Amino acid sequence: MKMKLLTLAMLTLVPALSLADRNASSVTERASSQQHRVDRVQRQSAMRANGESRAVSREISRAKTDTGFTRSTRATNAQGQVAGRDTVVTRDAESQSLTRDTTGQRFDGSNYSGSAVVQKTDSGYTRNATRTNADGEVASRSTEVSRDIESQTISRTTTGQNFDGGSYSASSVKQKTDNGFTSSSSRINADGQMANRDVQVTRDAENQSVTRISSGQNFAGDSFSSSSVKQKTETGYIRSSERTNGAGETQSRSVVATVDRDEGVVSKEITRVNAEGESTTRTVEVSTDRSGQ
Repeated sequence: MKMKLLTLAMLTLVPALSLADRNASSVTERASSQQHRVDRVQRQSAMRANGESRAVSREISRAKTDTGFTRSTRATNAQGQVAGRDTVVTRDAESQSLTRDTTGQRFDGSNYSGSAVVQKTDSGYTRNATRTNADGEVASRSTEVSRDIESQTISRTTTGQNFDGGSYSASSVKQKTDNGFTSSSSRINADGQMANRDVQVTRDAENQSVTRISSGQNFAGDSFSSSSVKQKTETGYIRSSERTNGAGETQSRSVVATVDRDEGVVSKEITRVNAEGESTTRTVEVSTDRSGQ
């Protein structure tokens, strides 16, 4: 079970926010890297337009090993180009760690690789990952998650570096309460700007309702907030929400849902009010009968 949790914790490295403290040369490097990205996206778009990125055949093989497994995937497109991906996953029961190494080649011949290690700790786990893209740029990410059973909190801190050389950081704390939970998170971008968000979720078992209140500040320094209440009724539920963005514009939405179990249909009356105060209402019906699927 512990190793399954480690496997679930192994997530693909994705682009994230960046932390400041870079000089003029790194800014130039970032501009160059962004141009590489634009060129790569244009190449990929051209390939999709020509059908070169669509696989017409695919072969997947997987073999179990003493400490994990290997998986190999090969795909061929209509032009006869071949793309492949090889993955090796190794589990170390003694150290309670999991390692994943990946190498691959796209249809256009560009190569990429990645590696990640998840290590179980006394209070959670750590995850360290790197990825190398087709241009030879390396991104890295380190995450530490800890759980405090006594206070019923989960803390997560993340630091890393993007392909363009910029650093980033993020942190969050989620705490269980008697009737729901609270969470607080913050992020820092490449210019040293900070964004934050606080969320409070409250469940009322007697009224069969859930209330969610959120507030925060974006990287531009503008404040935002939102609130929503979902109330169960005898025939369905009612949900109302309101959101105010960084520009101070407020929009609202309400849903009245009615469930007809005999007919297997859910009817929803949805009303929206935009920032100008204009209201629109529409009704939709969704079938709950999946017998034909």
